[in-house]
Amino acid sequence: MKARRVTILRKGLLVIALPLIYQALFIGLLLKRQSDLSTAQGWAMHTKDVIEKTEYIFRLLVSTQSDLRGYLLTGKDAFTEEMDRDEVLLARQFDELKIMIKDNPSQEARFQEVLESAQARLEYQHLVREMMRKEGTAHAQEEVKNLKGKDLMDGLRTDVESFRNEEERLDAARIETLQHSTITQNLLLVGGLIINVGIGALAAMMFSREIASRIKVVTQNTRRITNGETLPPLVPGSDEIRELDEQFHLLADNLKSARLRERVYQEALERRATELTRANTDLGQKNQEIEMFVYSVSHDLRSPLVNLQGFSRELGYAREDLQKLLNGALTAADRQRAMGLAERDMNESIHFIQTAVTRLSSIIDALLRLSRAGRVEYHPVRVDLKPVIHRIVEAMQGTIAQRGAEIAVKELPPVWADPTAIEQIFANLIGNAVNYLDAQRPGKIEIGSVEREVEGIEKPQTYFVRDNGLGIAERYLPKVFAIFQRLHGNVATGEGVGLALVRKVVERHGGKVWVESTEGVGSTFFVAFPAEAQLSPLPEVAPRKERLNVPVPNK
Repeated sequence: MKARRVTILRKGLLVIALPLIYQALFIGLLLKRQSDLSTAQGWAMHTKDVIEKTEYIFRLLVSTQSDLRGYLLTGKDAFTEEMDRDEVLLARQFDELKIMIKDNPSQEARFQEVLESAQARLEYQHLVREMMRKEGTAHAQEEVKNLKGKDLMDGLRTDVESFRNEEERLDAARIETLQHSTITQNLLLVGGLIINVGIGALAAMMFSREIASRIKVVTQNTRRITNGETLPPLVPGSDEIRELDEQFHLLADNLKSARLRERVYQEALERRATELTRANTDLGQKNQEIEMFVYSVSHDLRSPLVNLQGFSRELGYAREDLQKLLNGALTAADRQRAMGLAERDMNESIHFIQTAVTRLSSIIDALLRLSRAGRVEYHPVRVDLKPVIHRIVEAMQGTIAQRGAEIAVKELPPVWADPTAIEQIFANLIGNAVNYLDAQRPGKIEIGSVEREVEGIEKPQTYFVRDNGLGIAERYLPKVFAIFQRLHGNVATGEGVGLALVRKVVERHGGKVWVESTEGVGSTFFVAFPAEAQLSPLPEVAPRKERLNVPVPNK
């Protein structure tokens, strides 16, 4: 690990060191040129100052000459006072100028000449002032007229011009040096910038070749991992980038495994959710069925109970009347009346009581059959349906002939179910189709299979029993499979439990049963069973031979 980090560190240091070394050299050279430029600027400014100082001194000397003339013409002391102030100022300016040119020996010599000429001129002015004070204005003016002062001033002007010309020559040379330094510095900056860009490009190329291109691959791998894509081969090298890419490959493998596990868990969860939804739906249907069942049972049981109560009361009344007759002396009319009570009223009441008890017994038997359908243990096997259907049709041949019906049995693929339950289901459906045929037209019944999707059942095996009978009104379709619901009670006898029993048995097999019907046209009952793969694999056995004594159900 350490060796790898040293490797990438060296690469990074090499990429960084090249620009840094150049920058250090460039900055050093730039500082040197900046120093030279500053020196040239200083000398140029110094020369300007010397020239300005020289001109100022000369103006002061000219001012003293003017003050002297004013004094000669007016005799006012204000001019002498002004001359004294200028002389003091001149002394200070000459001292400053001497300091400024001490670095230039040739100018020091010229400065000395200017100083001596200036002192000679000032001494002459003092002489004129003294002559005027002692000898009068005339003598002083006479002294001035001999032009000695003019000669001194001309000599001073010549010395000053010589001094200033030398300074101006120095100024021109120093300005040229300054301009040369400025141009050199500008060229250095431009060249340095170009070289800096070149070194930067070289460093960037080295970085891109050694590091950036591989980092780009690693960065793209992060997006590939996020999108679940396959990663390319590992990047070349033996540094931390290679190690990071190895970790990303390991992470991608782990995420792939995690996604597979997540998919398995998700599918399992979806299956559980589907099963739970189906269970909730079934529970809701069961609750609705229970409510309808309780209502139907209470309604159907109430009628025979009312009959029992009413006719039992009639028997009581008849018994009281008969007892009164027997307690008294019987006449022929009383004896005739007693015979009527015993043979007519009491016998009729007993008949109705027996009828009500028989009805109660039928209802209880139907409830027991439905209860047994929910508790019986089924053994699903592969059942060949055609023999089963033929047995059912043969058993109903008398009723079929009586109704003048025609039954067509189509292709029926095998089904995985309990053989007895299958026979019970189709016996009820075919019996219903026969019983509720329309007497106004020839009856036709068709039994076959169909391929169609059924919600909640994978790869269902679906069968149908179709008739052209009376049909069912749309408003009664939701009640078809409810217990004790007989929609055509005047057509056939029964308790109305057959279709409820069919639904219970089919649902016990994990299937579904439903009806499509049009009143006056006919009905089609569909039964869907799960595929073989959804049932527990059991050894195939032949269907049971015994017949069930199931009463023909009613719609």
